[in-house]
Amino acid sequence: MGLYVVPGEGTVAVFRQRLETCLFSGVLFAWPLELLEVRDEGTIMDEFGVSAVRHLNVANPDRLTFRKQYLSRRDTIDYDLTKQPDGSWQGVWLGDAVGRGSVRCFITPVEENFLLEPSLDEPT
Repeated sequence: MGLYVVPGEGTVAVFRQRLETCLFSGVLFAWPLELLEVRDEGTIMDEFGVSAVRHLNVANPDRLTFRKQYLSRRDTIDYDLTKQPDGSWQGVWLGDAVGRGSVRCFITPVEENFLLEPSLDEPT
């Protein structure tokens, strides 16, 4: 969604389908290696449901790969993303049940305490 100036009418909101085919949010965790066998490495939420992130690989700072599995399904989807000059991550996803598609996102590092529930006594 964006703003567009129409001569004689002013500013109007414009929705472009190619920008919003599927919005999602997620969290990737940095668990100690000894815990990776028993914990998910992240979670993603989108219009299709909640999914677990596993097999997260960030060995190369400009490449990110992982496997996603919706909690309500057995099939998995593999992601392979590359960091772009503008700071975004762009790549492809591939799954036997869903086929192949493209993905673009921004990854924002946060401190661990960001994920904790804020205290009602703390100022916001």
